[in-house]
Formats: sequence, C-alpha cells, structure tokens
Amino acid sequence: MVQLDHVAVAVARLEDALPVVVSTLGGQPGRAGPGEGFDWYTWSFLGGGNLEILTPSGPPEGFLRRFLKARGPGIHHLTFYLPNLRKACDLAEDQGYRVVGYDDSHPGWQEAFLFPKEALGIVVQLASSSPEHESEGYGWDVPAARGATPDPVRFVGLRMTVASEAAARRLFEHTLGGEAREIERGLAFHWPESPLRVAASIDAGAPEGPVGLEFESQREIPVLGAAAPSKLGARLLSARD
Repeated sequence: MVQLDHVAVAVARLEDALPVVVSTLGGQPGRAGPGEGFDWYTWSFLGGGNLEILTPSGPPEGFLRRFLKARGPGIHHLTFYLPNLRKACDLAEDQGYRVVGYDDSHPGWQEAFLFPKEALGIVVQLASSSPEHESEGYGWDVPAARGATPDPVRFVGLRMTVASEAAARRLFEHTLGGEAREIERGLAFHWPESPLRVAASIDAGAPEGPVGLEFESQREIPVLGAAAPSKLGARLLSARD
C-alpha cells in the first residue's frame, strides 16, 4: 500500500523554521538525523501529518545548497513509502517518467526519485523502509518551542498547480496509486494509509509546481492565507475543498 509519508521543506538554517513550525503551528517533535549533504528534522501535527525540514551540511556543491542558491527556501519534495521499490520504479518508467538516484544498497532503506521536470515541478521520492529501520534511533534531539507550545494544528498536505487533469492523474493516481476526488478547480489525491493529501489546482496557463502547505486550525493563525511566504519560503494556506 502506497503512503504519502511527508512533505519536505528546505531552509538555510533550522532557526528559520522553528518560529513557524513549532511556536506557531504547534508541531510535535519527531525524529532527526544526518543525510549526505543535509540534516533532517521532522514534526508531526494533529491527525498524524508529518513535515520534514531540511538544512544543508557538508561541501558547498551539495544538492541542497544548490537548491537554496537557485530558489531560496521552499518546498523541496514529497516522500511516498511503498512496499516494493523496484516494482514502483518499473511502473513509473512504464508511465513515462525517468527514475534517478536509485539506491537499494541499504537493507533497511531504499530510495529513488522521479525526474523533477517531469513530475509536475516537484521532487518525488519513492522509498521502501523496514520496521527495523523506522525504529532506529538517530541520537538527535528535535528542537522544541521556547516556552509553551500551542496545540498542534492539522497538517492537511500540499497544494500544487498542474497544467492538466490528465497530468495530475498520471502521476498521483496511475503511478502513485492515489484516490482522486473532485475539489474546487481541481482534484485532491488521497492515500488510505496517509493523513496527507495533494490538492492539484488545474491551470493550463500557470507554472506547474508547489503552491503552499495546507493546514486546518480551530484557532486563528494570521500566517495562514497570507500573501507573503513564511520564513519557510512557502505559503501557509487554509485547506479548502
């Protein structure tokens, strides 16, 4: 069963993310650890949605430093967990996508990526993870809020703009197994094992790619719906059908 596990956002410094993710949205600390050229930190929200923050480390030519230099902070990728990485990659190639970065050398963690320019303007990570890997401790503490932490809001998922309904269905339904539902001006894709969704607004005249992160909240949060991006480099939006 395919599961949309998390949305990842890249920032230059972790301190840029904490006031929004923790102090404003009430994110609850999850896991953290080092990657190749980056460090990662996760927070969970009401309903179980996960948000990952990436910060660069290592040499200046690393992929995350290149991303930040070219685009600034912002939404970087979607990660889908699936039971068989090789079969998922074969299906993606059958659908016309190029698969890059295939790595099955680690018994507990295997990953590959869809070529971003073909995947509607966002990096799509395909991953297969064993229970043993998920239970591993990385020895890193995820920073909490300074002072009292507000109640967590619900992290609904990612909103994107896509050029056509056919393109959205090819990626999220036919390749990644999502269930499509009609929403205002587009489609929302859901995965039964995931609390997160991808809302795809159909607009043939707009650039394809991420628009913002969707949240639901019972309390007033001024940053939701604001025209200017947050320090995450991404708009924080109120979820809508």
